[in-house]
Amino acid sequence: MALKNLILIKLLIFLLLASCSIIESDKLNNTKSTLERLIELNKNSNQTKPIIDIKKEIVDYIQYPLIEVRSNDIIKQVLMIPLSTRDQVRYFTSGGGQSLTISNNLVTKTKGINTELISVEVDENSPLTNLKKIYDWPKNSNRIYNFSTPNFDINSINFKCKIENPIEEKILFLEEELYLFKIIEKCKSKNLDFKNVYWSNIQGNILKSIQWVSPKNIYLEINKFY
Repeated sequence: MALKNLILIKLLIFLLLASCSIIESDKLNNTKSTLERLIELNKNSNQTKPIIDIKKEIVDYIQYPLIEVRSNDIIKQVLMIPLSTRDQVRYFTSGGGQSLTISNNLVTKTKGINTELISVEVDENSPLTNLKKIYDWPKNSNRIYNFSTPNFDINSINFKCKIENPIEEKILFLEEELYLFKIIEKCKSKNLDFKNVYWSNIQGNILKSIQWVSPKNIYLEINKFY
């Protein structure tokens, strides 16, 4: 089923590129050019290339949920689509070997991005996996990250996390200025610590985040276009 969905999406992109009647001629040419570059980008996501700005007309034109993923490691920039959704858990893929599992807003599993993250355990009431208004977020929480090792063992790391008070901030998102709440989360274990950052509306819907995903200090920057 996943392979079938991927083929359908690739066909959709092909049809969009071939279409001449959906949007105005100038916008069509710009959209086709950008989509072609994005397809090429996903084929070569680990190569050093100029970052492509994702424009609103592209997202509107594709009419399919998208996330943009960047990292401070091998993945420079890639677009992903969800191939399956169950409850609040979505399985995203780039079609080029990289994938993420995201539970509501939290990355819980990765593949093909040099992190070996296989699962994340959170408190039952975590606002990252359950939609909650930002002022209802608990200040303190527990989290366990599970990573696979070269010996096929599991390296589990327990963290204590604490969030700071939300601060309203203006950001540029899809060429629009949005006022969102910036929330900083600091997590510590016995030997490691990291800082995640979330940009959310007051309802707790996170549009942008920077999340730690590896003891190698790898972070993912995720922009959610749905």
